[in-house]
Amino acid sequence: MKQLGRPLLAAASMLAMACIGTKGYAQCTGGYTSGDLTISSACTISADITITGNLSLLNSVSLVIDPGVTVTVQGDLQTGYMAGVLNVSGGGTLDVSGRFYNDVRTATSFTFSNVTVTVGNNGGASTSINNFTSTLSLLNGTSFTVTAGNFENDNGTSLTIDNSSLDISSGNFINDFQAEAIVQNGGSLTLSNGNLVTEDQSHLLVDNSTVIVSGDFNNDYHALLDVQNNSTFIIGGDFNNGYSSGGEVTAGYVNIDGSNVNVGGSLNNDYGSDINIDGGGTLAITNDLTNDQAATIDIPNGSLIVGGTITDDFGGIGAPCSDGCCGNGCVLPVTLIAFDYELTGDQVALNWTTASEVNNDYFTIERSLDGQIFEYAGKVAGSGTTDVPKNYYWQDERPLSSTTYYRLKQTDMDGTFKYEGIVTVDYHNPEAHLAVSPNPVSSGKSFTVLGEDLSNKVWEIQSASGLVIAKGTFEQASTVTTAGMESGIYLLNIRSNAYLKTIKIVVE
Repeated sequence: MKQLGRPLLAAASMLAMACIGTKGYAQCTGGYTSGDLTISSACTISADITITGNLSLLNSVSLVIDPGVTVTVQGDLQTGYMAGVLNVSGGGTLDVSGRFYNDVRTATSFTFSNVTVTVGNNGGASTSINNFTSTLSLLNGTSFTVTAGNFENDNGTSLTIDNSSLDISSGNFINDFQAEAIVQNGGSLTLSNGNLVTEDQSHLLVDNSTVIVSGDFNNDYHALLDVQNNSTFIIGGDFNNGYSSGGEVTAGYVNIDGSNVNVGGSLNNDYGSDINIDGGGTLAITNDLTNDQAATIDIPNGSLIVGGTITDDFGGIGAPCSDGCCGNGCVLPVTLIAFDYELTGDQVALNWTTASEVNNDYFTIERSLDGQIFEYAGKVAGSGTTDVPKNYYWQDERPLSSTTYYRLKQTDMDGTFKYEGIVTVDYHNPEAHLAVSPNPVSSGKSFTVLGEDLSNKVWEIQSASGLVIAKGTFEQASTVTTAGMESGIYLLNIRSNAYLKTIKIVVE
């Protein structure tokens, strides 16, 4: 264990300031000029301010940053000794050049609610820390971005990301000894260029949320990963379960319940480790799987899909395997690999393709003006059971008079059904039709999305089995990489609120 310590607050050089204002006071930092700033009582900041030193919070302060207001901190954001219960809210922005430091050995509780926070870690030279036994909560749509450097959830701490996001742009996330990290209620944890490490006896819970790790994931000694309730967990590199970043073989535990975990590299389930896949969940591995001695993979109800070689010399996989898939969830009733449209004059023609079908009775086409309330528009017979690709076509000869959302519903022979996707058609604006180029695209190369405005839209790539293997936004560029994708057919889904467009991508 590393030596724990508390940063010394140089009182002689600090312009200690107890804010005497209450919520609604025009500018509770009035009188501040330069250097460090301490806020120690209820405070509202209603105009932009730059703090040239550190910003320290203590005495269970409640800080409100009004919407549209930016507080710029050129030093660190930190909590003072025995800081108590701290709250930052209000809809504004907190831009910190240094690091975030939730102080040590004081059991500080720090909550961010409905604010935007960026932390620079001094350009990556520092590490932001939720320190020993402290609590950090990101709530109500908070966006917390670490632009450079690492973020550590230290020994015995608790981190909750609830309907909010923690984005680490270029660094690692460490969930340390006996620490707990919870991502829930549509929250997200994203490591754009780094690794995820869960240390000794820690717990990472992902509940109805998303975790994306561009690098490797090491789940250390007796560390527990729970992915449940329709969550998505994407690992771009290797997943080492029960293998520490220092190279020691330990025992890690993973529960996947009704969720998808996708590994872009290989999975090493080391000595004594256990993985449980239940509730129709899926663990998909692009490359190889090695299940070591005394390691187990239990699949009561779900599927384990492996693109490379399965090595299970000690028979620890508790389900039959065939063609790289283990478990009872390997056969999907209908595998949709394309859903698109064409414009012929004022008429709209929908076309879609399935790779395989099991007991497929028929498709229903529904349409809507707002993407929320749909009405029946047509019906096309299915192909029953087949493993041969099938092409389907339906034409709306009397389309609606404005932008229209078309939804595809698939029904089995026993009456069960599911919705396969949505396309958005503006037949008065043909330029709104999206396309990709090149297509086919070589594995490892990038393709460009062409057509309408992509701002405020997100993308995801699904494999032919329906697994989400990559996702992102168009904020930086309209290009998408196929790095780590093997040859085959994929679906590119582009979303924004009610909008959804699906394009078939062929990787060679």
